[in-house]
Amino acid sequence: MEIMNNGKMNGSEHSQIELNDIIECINNDFDASLIAIKSTYKGELHWIVTDGNDPDVNAFCVGTVITGVLNHINHQEYPQNPSNNEYCEKLIEIINNKGKYSIHELSEYNKKYRYLPYYLLSSKSFKDFYDGKESCPFTYSIQMIEKNYDRGELHEKYRLNNYFELFMLDLEEVLFNKKCPCKIKYCRECNTAIWISHLNQEYCPYCQENKSKRDYQNYCKNNEINALVKSIHQRFCNKAHARELYLQSNFDSELHYYQDIIQAGKSDMKVEPYYRSDIKTDEDLIKWLREKDDSLRVRKPYRKKEDLETPGGGE
Repeated sequence: MEIMNNGKMNGSEHSQIELNDIIECINNDFDASLIAIKSTYKGELHWIVTDGNDPDVNAFCVGTVITGVLNHINHQEYPQNPSNNEYCEKLIEIINNKGKYSIHELSEYNKKYRYLPYYLLSSKSFKDFYDGKESCPFTYSIQMIEKNYDRGELHEKYRLNNYFELFMLDLEEVLFNKKCPCKIKYCRECNTAIWISHLNQEYCPYCQENKSKRDYQNYCKNNEINALVKSIHQRFCNKAHARELYLQSNFDSELHYYQDIIQAGKSDMKVEPYYRSDIKTDEDLIKWLREKDDSLRVRKPYRKKEDLETPGGGE
């Protein structure tokens, strides 16, 4: 059962964890033996997980089990009580500001929130349990079976009954491990809970990529100079110019020189002999870019229609 393909990708971008297997384990498979290893890879804490029914080993960053559960609540993919949502918001606030809380306070939050997936699946109100009006009937057994150091990093190996217990371990790491910088935020566009390393991040990786593409398209669409520069850069990638790597760097330098002249009336850049002295306005620049764009077009030689006819077609 593959949970996550890559773990951390670029910067704070993380693949979204698929929790269908976790939900199945919580619902039906309490006797499944699960091995989870907490490990450090490239400075990031990861879970390395395998079970007796599947030889594959799965790896994903610490904190992504929590975001997965929050997404199931937020997107209402499974039966849930709407009152649970406010407690999810509270959990995010605690995680993002854990430095403001004492160890005792974090311990109390951990004791409560480790049962959140149970209430997600049972459609019961987490509020009643959180406020101390009822006790959670779910029991768990997490066993540490190995603990060692490798190259200065601590590795811990656990035997679990199911992925519900992995959520408990994940929450404990996020709250108490100072080496885990996990912060959580909902994507501004798709409202997906995402693991982030700084609170300035607004979008999940998928929406951020789409937003960047849209921004760039609008950037070019609304500005002829930008559109022409983009077209010229693309033409430098044609086979006819691909080996002449200096062409684009020379073009960029010349362009920046003209832009300096237009904006400030002077430039600190080195003036090459072929630079023009008549480009002083945006209109002049656009005209030059159009000429440059046209000169880089790959034109096929003209052939008459009769030359294209297949010979030997008969009388």
